[in-house]
Amino acid sequence: MVEEFDAEQVDTEQIDDTEQIDAEQGDTEQVDAEQGEAEQIDTQLEDTEQIDEHEITAAIIHVNAPEMYTSISSVYIGEVEDITKALPRVYAGSEIVLQVVVSCSLACDLQGAMVEILDQDEVITQMELSSFDDEGAFNQTDEFILTAPTEPGEYTWTAVITPNQEEDTIHEPASATFAFIVEQHLISLSSWGLPFPVLIGSRFTLKVGARCVGDCILAGEQIALYDKQGELLATGILGEEPRENTVGVYWTELELDAPDEIGVYEWELRFSQPDKQPAHDDATHAVVFRAARPPEHQLTIEVSCDFKKEPIEHALVVVTSEGISYKAWTDNAGAVTFNVPKGKYRLLITEEDHAPMDPEDTITVEDDTIVKREMVFMPDTYR
Repeated sequence: MVEEFDAEQVDTEQIDDTEQIDAEQGDTEQVDAEQGEAEQIDTQLEDTEQIDEHEITAAIIHVNAPEMYTSISSVYIGEVEDITKALPRVYAGSEIVLQVVVSCSLACDLQGAMVEILDQDEVITQMELSSFDDEGAFNQTDEFILTAPTEPGEYTWTAVITPNQEEDTIHEPASATFAFIVEQHLISLSSWGLPFPVLIGSRFTLKVGARCVGDCILAGEQIALYDKQGELLATGILGEEPRENTVGVYWTELELDAPDEIGVYEWELRFSQPDKQPAHDDATHAVVFRAARPPEHQLTIEVSCDFKKEPIEHALVVVTSEGISYKAWTDNAGAVTFNVPKGKYRLLITEEDHAPMDPEDTITVEDDTIVKREMVFMPDTYR
């Protein structure tokens, strides 16, 4: 009986040892699993730490602006931060030359990155970053040309840069804006060839011209002349070719009737293109002249020096009557001749080496008249 009891006790002890071994093996496997998970997490963290996030900034350069205008963005976060500058002004329909410049916080070469230019949500052009400057550590596109809108107003274009991504580097997209104001084309008007004075009751011609600051072709456009009361006096069609030795001045010649009364007149030259694209501003130009009586007699002024007793050449002679001034320089004989109507005239003579004549000197013309005046010799050193 004793031997049987001992056998059972041994069997029980063996079972207990086996269970304890199994438990210890389970604990070991659990520890190994936990260590594996920890190593995997460490590996993932190491991989994450190896991926760099670089900041990208961008600018749009207005290449053909009178001054340099740029808009620079921060790292793209959905809102573009603009540097405040006076907005550049461009003419409707004109060419705008732009260039996009992009830099990375760690001076990365971003060549090949896509650049899109948007007008609101519409893509108007796209290109790639085509070069990288090692010294300046910036990337840029080639210069490109866009056409300004034809309607006046304020506009904003946006450049969106999408860098090519690499396994160990993240470049977030970046943006830059270019805000500008579109203006109507300005028209400058001019007139020339006006006779002086305009003789009352006569018929005369006046040459008129127009030029667009945007260098638009104005051939075939109409130009008109109005009097002070707004009555149409004449219209003309601008010629096919600009005036010789000018930049884009298209011109024509108007046939006009002079007023019937003497006096000062101001007429207005007008140019308007309400339906032309791109938009052009209306333009006006004042044509001011004096209408006078026709000449009836010759008035000759002879000028000599009191000291040398010889004619004075290149003396300025001015005779004035009824608001009309006749001016001329004496010839080598010291004389000048005007064709004038009858009347009373004030005479003024000046010459650099002689004292000025009495400004109240007057003469009366009733027929052909010759007037002699002697000037006092007074070089500048004695004044």
